[in-house]
Amino acid sequence: ITELTGLDVSNASHYDGATSLAEAVLLALHHTERTKVLVSRSVNPQYREVLKTYLRASSFGIEELGFQTDFTLDRRDLEKKLTTDIACVVYQTPNFFGVVEDLKGIGDQLHAQGTLLILVSHPLSLGIFTSPGEWNADISVGEGQPLGIPMSLGGPYLGYFSVTRTLMRRLPGRLVGMTQDVQGRRAFCLTLQAREQHIRRERASSNICTNQALCALAACVYMTLLGKEGIREVGLLNVDRSSYLRKKISELNGFETSLKCTIFNEFVVKSKKPFGQIVKVLSAQKIFPGIDLEPFYAEMKDHFLVCATETKTRQDLDRFVEALSKC
Repeated sequence: ITELTGLDVSNASHYDGATSLAEAVLLALHHTERTKVLVSRSVNPQYREVLKTYLRASSFGIEELGFQTDFTLDRRDLEKKLTTDIACVVYQTPNFFGVVEDLKGIGDQLHAQGTLLILVSHPLSLGIFTSPGEWNADISVGEGQPLGIPMSLGGPYLGYFSVTRTLMRRLPGRLVGMTQDVQGRRAFCLTLQAREQHIRRERASSNICTNQALCALAACVYMTLLGKEGIREVGLLNVDRSSYLRKKISELNGFETSLKCTIFNEFVVKSKKPFGQIVKVLSAQKIFPGIDLEPFYAEMKDHFLVCATETKTRQDLDRFVEALSKC
């Protein structure tokens, strides 16, 4: 994980990506001793809901950052809202809409204000795109389910969580270090234990940070089997599949999707037909039509999110396009 994120230290995983983000924000608030958080609206809406739940009974405040019409970050909105009481700014890349963000200069801009940068990322995208460390992020979190973990009707999954060395002692969860045993053989042991089960509750960095050990082990095996080139290859397959599907849908009557931005896995489709009609037609053919965006973004009526990963063949994608064309 540290090699993928470009950061110094990773814990032994969290419950899931949403929990990792919420814990990362708490870390930033306590480290900076500030009171507010800025979170982009292009961050996964479910992650943002979990974060709001975490902070609801506290004195900390959350303010959201807008995005532009092409679903990329709005730098002007950041400049307007970035004040000296902001502990951290949270962005996602690739974001919830599948767009790969350009974060050039953001890290330096935040650090000049004493603000931390938290990035949420798809772990497989880090094999081909700029890493959080290269973007000068302080914390990198996300969902580890794509690392060989079955969907399993909603869980269990695992959240990855990595930080700079400066923040290491505030990192919640188990930290495992490499050492040598008495016979000089390579060995591993728990180096730092910041959980309330191990130390006094008031000194613990978090009381909700147990890792999903079996899932973490499976992800470790998956990454080891793929290796560096394999992870890169899977990432490129994701870009190929989603870009192919996006182009095909853009050629259909009654559907619009932008071809300008670089995407990974997901992209937004605007339909001239009610999304409910699309669901009815595709579901009858046992095809999942995508995610309706209106419940998450009221302004995006009849917009839906489509995903195509390395698990889909060209035949699968062509079948999807054919079914969509008949809606």
